[in-house]
Amino acid sequence: GQDFVRFAPMLDIISPMAYPSTFAAGGYYVPGKDPRSRSYYLVWRTLDGYKKLLGEEHWHKLRPWIQGYYVSTRDVEDQIAAVYDAGLCGFTVWNARNDYTYTYKALPKQQRPEACK
Repeated sequence: GQDFVRFAPMLDIISPMAYPSTFAAGGYYVPGKDPRSRSYYLVWRTLDGYKKLLGEEHWHKLRPWIQGYYVSTRDVEDQIAAVYDAGLCGFTVWNARNDYTYTYKALPKQQRPEACK
């Protein structure tokens, strides 16, 4: 397992894999009840949980991996928005085929928060 809370004082960056496809359908996201899209909410909820576990001293070290496979441009946009809305400034996108077509389309549409500039 990963005891990221224990190791946080020794780390510069903590990179959880906040991939929406790894969550069971209907398990954590309820359409119409939870805010925005499934991609947004599951990434935001993952990061919010990590922030609470890490506490004020270490949550700023979070730089998640977001899903770049089986996605649309909108999915990538929503995941990036969730990272920023969670108060974080960075992320890494992963795609096993090295196909970042949708990521490239999503990136120009993003507005980095003022706190991240």
